[in-house]
Amino acid sequence: MNRPNKVLTLQNYYLPGHRGGGPIRAISNMIAALDGDAGFWVVTNDRDLGVNDPYPAVPRGQWSAVGPANVLYIDPLHSLGTIWRLLREFDHDILYLNSVFERRYSLWPLLLRRLGLIRDRLTILAPRGELGLNALAIKGVRKRALLAAAMRTGLYDNLVWHATSHTEVADIGRFLKEYDCPGRIFQADDIVDTRKHTRPPAEPKQPGHARLIYLSRIVPKKNLAFALSVLRQVKGRVTFDIYGPREDARYWARCESVIATLPSNITVNYRGVLPHDRVLDTFGQYDLFFFPTLNENFGYAVFEALKAGCPVLLSNETPWEEAARCGAGWILPLGDPGPFAGRIEEVAARGDIAQRGQSARALDYAARVSADPAAVTGHRDLFQLVEAG
Repeated sequence: MNRPNKVLTLQNYYLPGHRGGGPIRAISNMIAALDGDAGFWVVTNDRDLGVNDPYPAVPRGQWSAVGPANVLYIDPLHSLGTIWRLLREFDHDILYLNSVFERRYSLWPLLLRRLGLIRDRLTILAPRGELGLNALAIKGVRKRALLAAAMRTGLYDNLVWHATSHTEVADIGRFLKEYDCPGRIFQADDIVDTRKHTRPPAEPKQPGHARLIYLSRIVPKKNLAFALSVLRQVKGRVTFDIYGPREDARYWARCESVIATLPSNITVNYRGVLPHDRVLDTFGQYDLFFFPTLNENFGYAVFEALKAGCPVLLSNETPWEEAARCGAGWILPLGDPGPFAGRIEEVAARGDIAQRGQSARALDYAARVSADPAAVTGHRDLFQLVEAG
């Protein structure tokens, strides 16, 4: 039997970090699910997103075991030389990258590859939602200029593109067609955590009051300012708790300006950054996850809300249409805040029995997602492409 392929994975944030959001979950779940089918060596920053100090008690500059993976934590200020040396010397079958824009952990390896300065290996690139139209529109001039320069120099030529949802297949396909770029798209949906979760009892739902949660990075793409503006139209009493790193200070200031205009029936609290081991229990204490994001290639927070029995109110820029069809929440087009406000008022008005009914539908749908083997099978096939040729 052939040995499992050795996959060298470059990722700006990884465990024990949690502030980097979904990509950390995507890679860690993938590695756990494929243990024995592929071997993973992860190169990552020695600190979490927005944190100046390295992780305590984490070895730096040497490989260490983190679950089934081997991880090399490096100082981001001295990472370029380390990455170049690894790509020249490390014996691997597949190079797996996680961004079209990240300089150190994606563009730098692609440039070295283009110049022939590193080992010639199958290279897989996961854009992680960066090629969605709404995502590209944020700082669009800069992103378009970078993409055009990368295309002219051939950085993205002859890659395998990893799409993590059906919507991302379309986004990548549109990008490749626009720039006439050769490449293969392979869909393998993100793998979810299948471990069982015992939901702690929530307080009974009181008619006339809705407990809403936002849990994500606070950046323009996640569209928190729009969510806050929707609350201006809500007549019922609402408590809206915000969790997540205030990554973009200017955007957070914009959100605060909206908060200052909200009527007295709306209470908004910023609750800080939530450790990942508290996410499910926290979601379970709310009536609705309000997340009108501009673009998600997958959306781990959506799955975690559903797994905790928290219904969702999402934009139509996610791949979670089936959740709405199963009665686990709603998906609405962006633009008009009125329908979003209407759904929130519906949640506020109902009592405990109706709330528990929708919560049960969320739990049932999440259980079906967890039981579906397609995502693991897709990733297993993705990392066997070396043998397939």
